[in-house]
Amino acid sequence: MRKERGNILKYQKWFRPISKDYFASLDNARTSHEGRASFPSSVAADAQIALISAIQDFDQYDIPTLKKAVRQALFSRTETLEAKSWLAEVSQIYWKAANNTSTKYVVFTGVFLSEGLPFHAKTVNGCRITPVKTPYSDRNKRFLNSHQALIATHFKDEKENPSRTPDQWVKVHVCAQNNKIAYYKARNALDELRGLLNFIFNRTKISRRSFNHMTPQPLNDVAGARYASVHNPNGSIVDDNLWYQRHWQPPKKRRNLGENDGFPKRNFEQCLLRLQAGHPLAERIKRALRLYCRALDNPNFKEAFLELWAVLEILSLIEPGDKHERVVKRVASVFENTITPIMYLHHMREMRNAMIHTGLELEDEHLELLMYQLNRDVCTFMNYLICNTLKFNSESEARAFFDADQDNTSLQDQIRLNNKVLKFRNS
Repeated sequence: MRKERGNILKYQKWFRPISKDYFASLDNARTSHEGRASFPSSVAADAQIALISAIQDFDQYDIPTLKKAVRQALFSRTETLEAKSWLAEVSQIYWKAANNTSTKYVVFTGVFLSEGLPFHAKTVNGCRITPVKTPYSDRNKRFLNSHQALIATHFKDEKENPSRTPDQWVKVHVCAQNNKIAYYKARNALDELRGLLNFIFNRTKISRRSFNHMTPQPLNDVAGARYASVHNPNGSIVDDNLWYQRHWQPPKKRRNLGENDGFPKRNFEQCLLRLQAGHPLAERIKRALRLYCRALDNPNFKEAFLELWAVLEILSLIEPGDKHERVVKRVASVFENTITPIMYLHHMREMRNAMIHTGLELEDEHLELLMYQLNRDVCTFMNYLICNTLKFNSESEARAFFDADQDNTSLQDQIRLNNKVLKFRNS
């Protein structure tokens, strides 16, 4: 019962509030369409859209399972819909299905990282990531051979190309309800890991200029393999589905964690340790790392810039209803001189708003510059959140810290006033 209650609370926490008026209109539609053929396709679809639009973190949900839970909870009720009880019922149905992780899968894919990943096995986002070491064991040969045979089945004309072969093959061990959920869980885990690796390498990137005759290149250097396949633990393929990256391009430069006297490797291990050691903002930072990785895998500079701004919103602890000016103020607060960061962050905020609301189109050269500038600020703020020694107790405390007055004199006056209040109350 305690676990079930925890799941309900977890479910409600991940959702933005849904208007009571919506439930009233949904209930009216349900009663007026009861028994009609159009009911499942109209009312249930509306319920699904409303609930899914309220999700704060899509990565935590299997959307098809959630849709089924919505329909089942909607059709099983005869009394008037009430938001809290209905959400609780959806929650119970969803988590009962989602927690069915009795089936074990292995997702086989790869990473472009010279000399490979610096560990034998690592658990990330509930998945166990195991680099495939050479020489290959008989079992690992079965994984590799069945993976390559599946690629050959889908793409008969694709020839072996060293530039498209990852430096490191990877197995991701997953327990999931089905192979589709297994793939997405594995992808989230790998994107979180690659997000951290790319963050470490991207921090030192200042700018780049691509010329018109060049194919636009993503900012990330640590790319994932183009294809992924889902296997049974013995190495056999689960089915004929082959998963692939939509914006995939082979990296132009192969990075190595041992470069610069091993500084990237030490930094990677320190950051990973901090995020796995009860960091109060760990879940938010991990979600930002996944989105950061996918944003800068994209060679479309406009899409990458817009997605990168979303990363900044996640990191700056923005809540529903907050204005974008708060993003600017919080990010600028970690700089010694806030005037300059506020100026160019406001400029990028205006560019972002114009692209979304007025369809502003910019040259790739300008978009690439904006993307690099924004990446610099994302990396600076993310580095502060991961590595700071202030040890925030909660997200609300971190928000209050970043929203504090930038005038130190005002802060000291407030401290003196608070001390007087405490002295009076304790006397």
